[in-house]
Amino acid sequence: MRRQRGYTLIEVIVAFALMAMAMTLLLGSLSGAARQVRHADDVSRATLHAQSLLAGLGVEAPLVPQRRSGDFEQGRYRWALEVAPYADPRAPADPVADRKSVV
Repeated sequence: MRRQRGYTLIEVIVAFALMAMAMTLLLGSLSGAARQVRHADDVSRATLHAQSLLAGLGVEAPLVPQRRSGDFEQGRYRWALEVAPYADPRAPADPVADRKSVV
């Protein structure tokens, strides 16, 4: 009997299974990368909207204590803003009482 050259059916099936597993891993990692790119784009757009909102604060009208909310891009990004007076914890409670008299 002469030995035939070539691949057996088992070898072809094993090679195909290994290739299918490798493709599954590759496509899974590409899908995860695409998801991360979309998330990074969403975060970047939300940051730009927030910066735009803060840049216009106090320009159109003077700052007054208030709460506002709204959205950008038909509700895709929602925001809430609160303007309140800031009390510096390092500032003296009564600035006149802390003055020292110089004679």
